[in-house]
Amino acid sequence: MSSKVKIRELVETFVGDLDRLIRESVWETAQQSLGMTGITARVAAAPAAPRAPRAAKAGKRAKAARPAAAPVAAAAAAPAPKKAGRRKKGQKRNPADIDRLTERLLAAIAAKPGQRMEHLGKQVGASTAELLIPTTRLIEGKKIRRTGEKRATQYYPAK
Repeated sequence: MSSKVKIRELVETFVGDLDRLIRESVWETAQQSLGMTGITARVAAAPAAPRAPRAAKAGKRAKAARPAAAPVAAAAAAPAPKKAGRRKKGQKRNPADIDRLTERLLAAIAAKPGQRMEHLGKQVGASTAELLIPTTRLIEGKKIRRTGEKRATQYYPAK
């Protein structure tokens, strides 16, 4: 066997191993991201039926066969624990949670009048988007008033 053939075989083996490792890494990352565990992960990780080698076309050399990819261990990919109290994207908030947030927002405005929404959000532990409904309810209920526009809006207790 010539040295060129040996080199080619070594390179093809290396590329096959590298390809298998990259696929395993991507698969593990996808499992962790999607929280796949138990039977779901084992079914998804089951290797496909082996394919028959392709017949060499006339006039072309047959390529060296790649080593079969090893199945990914499903138990190794543990799902990330979900945070308690979080809701799914797009899911409506509980009205009781909105009421509690409204009360905390009113207390924060009364404690430090004239603050902007970013500061109020940090005080009550909520994003500015989450404070939209409570703020609207307080303004409509005439419990707070606002001055300014857009990000310069400041909130005060009603007179």
